[in-house]
Amino acid sequence: MPLCLIILILSGFLFLGCGGRQVVEMEEMPTQKVAAPAPKTAEKTFSKSELATLQELAGRNVIRPEEATQLSSRLLQEEIAPVLDEQTLNNLEKVLLTALSQSDKQSQAIIQRDLGITNYYNRKYNKARQALQSANESNPRDPRTHYYLACLFQQQAKMEEAKGNKIMAERHRKRAQIEIETARKLAPGNTMYQKNIAENNRQR
Repeated sequence: MPLCLIILILSGFLFLGCGGRQVVEMEEMPTQKVAAPAPKTAEKTFSKSELATLQELAGRNVIRPEEATQLSSRLLQEEIAPVLDEQTLNNLEKVLLTALSQSDKQSQAIIQRDLGITNYYNRKYNKARQALQSANESNPRDPRTHYYLACLFQQQAKMEEAKGNKIMAERHRKRAQIEIETARKLAPGNTMYQKNIAENNRQR
């Protein structure tokens, strides 16, 4: 057989590949993008058992202060509280109010503080201010109370500014600065208190 014919036959096999199908070079598959993690929600940050406990306590007429503060300290963590829904915050407010009526002097400041924080995240700002100021009167050395008073005054400054009340807005802003500076002095190692409270209030 002529050499040129052999070469043509062999080149035909190389072109067609196995099974007589044309060999096509596979294109590189594009790298699949990894989706960004979904924002945290209340369901992802605390358990169903904690919700069940909250609902059970909210239906009681008698609540021991330690029961209320143990649950509130868990739910009012900075990464959880902002994503709690209105119903959960209302239930927590009810639990804390019930416990407050049965608390002694020692636990009143903690319950009032947590009640103020609960109302702050539930946008009940007047109630939040009353509770936080009561907590501060009972225990003026609690940095967390001062921190949330700072957040509250900063939020009220924004609200007054939106109404065009610049003088009142400035007063609230000055009060916020005093409170955050107090929190920083009482807990100099707490990085949360070093943050700009104006930034923290953008989502309120």
